[in-house]
Amino acid sequence: MRNVSTVVIIKKRSKAQGGRVKGFSVCLVHGLLFQEMSSIEDIAQKLVTNYYAAFDTNRASLQGLYTPQSQLQFETNVFTGPDAILQKLTSLPFVTVNHAITTVDSQMTPDSGLLIMVVGQLKTDNDPVHPFTEVFYCKQIGDSLFITNQVFRLNLHHSAA
Repeated sequence: MRNVSTVVIIKKRSKAQGGRVKGFSVCLVHGLLFQEMSSIEDIAQKLVTNYYAAFDTNRASLQGLYTPQSQLQFETNVFTGPDAILQKLTSLPFVTVNHAITTVDSQMTPDSGLLIMVVGQLKTDNDPVHPFTEVFYCKQIGDSLFITNQVFRLNLHHSAA
């Protein structure tokens, strides 16, 4: 591994005979270049692992993952663009946070996007552990993969009074 940019970049590798892409190479947040990965599942797992590591330690470092058109739906509120998204993420009312990922499901979409669904638990400060679900839709723009859509929801059961 070697140091590189802190922006998520997934580049298609050269095409093999017959025009098929052989795989992907990926570099993810925290400036780490990972070895080439040949499966969407591997890419999704590395992206999720590194996203939550950055979220848990330095949320401001995530800004490069978003485009001006990116949208985050956080519970019922929608934020558009990197500045608004980072303002929301960095203003969350806790000092410490730790994500524990239970499952990561991923699919390549017909328009060559990457759809990722994450189920896990998060622990903030002295609060109890809460289950959560988060969905990422990532799209390649140029040589880079950006989060274009993201939906976060705590899995809390509200009962009617």
